[in-house]
Amino acid sequence: MSASIISNSKRLPVYYISHGGPTLVIDTHENHHKFLKQLGSKIRKQFKPTAIVVVSAHWQTTDIIRVSSFKDETPLIYDFYGFPDIMYQQKYQNKGSPELASKIVDLLTESKIDAVKDETRGFDHGVWVVLKLLFPEPGDVPIVQVSLKRDASFEFHIKVGKALESLREEGILLIGSGSLVHNLRDFFSDSNSPNMLPKQYATTFDKDVTNIVKNFLGKERENKLIDLKNHRFLKEAHPTTEHLVPLHVIAGAASEEKGEKIFHEIFSGMSSGAFSWGESKNDEVLRDEL
Repeated sequence: MSASIISNSKRLPVYYISHGGPTLVIDTHENHHKFLKQLGSKIRKQFKPTAIVVVSAHWQTTDIIRVSSFKDETPLIYDFYGFPDIMYQQKYQNKGSPELASKIVDLLTESKIDAVKDETRGFDHGVWVVLKLLFPEPGDVPIVQVSLKRDASFEFHIKVGKALESLREEGILLIGSGSLVHNLRDFFSDSNSPNMLPKQYATTFDKDVTNIVKNFLGKERENKLIDLKNHRFLKEAHPTTEHLVPLHVIAGAASEEKGEKIFHEIFSGMSSGAFSWGESKNDEVLRDEL
């Protein structure tokens, strides 16, 4: 039996979260790990989501948006190589929801976005690493993943978010999982450095995106996020853009709400920045006031 979706009049916030590497889930000393644990505790206690929908950098489809649709537990994908054995033994008990998947397909179709349910593809590490920290025991709260569309525009992914926005009114939590800056080449090149100092492009891109999220609303914010395609450091900050476009999806679902930066960490060619929309200013977790 699929988990049911309970109606909830409370509009939930939305989040863009940098998921880090797979070992983040076991690196208990890392600030990023601690942040996600604390954020999860807050969400569970304060917002009590009835379901969770995630878009991850690690699921891109070429022709059509796909929505995970498992009746029971969605399996995990270990989509990484050369890590300690313990990483391939990670488990995450969860429940899917064909009912919610169908609803998402309908919402996307109504917005003239081609979409279908998918009953074969499991959760990649962009989903389960984040959710194991945010929701270690999701219980009967169903979880569904929505794919990105490979090579589609920033504008297209904002449109996806707009199509999903109404789910927030039903107590459904929307999460975009990516990385605010994601240059693995420079990260691995610097991995033996004692301090992993941030690259100029990483600092600048992080600062510019943060400014857009925090200081602009609605259509103006959307236009500025779309215009990141012309940013002078885009190719350095994102040699490929799959870790950035979950931000566009979530910003599309944020409507006119003000965004806030809730986590800030930059090293080498990586930024683990995170944003929220729809949270109370006084309740945010590990705020970095830039």
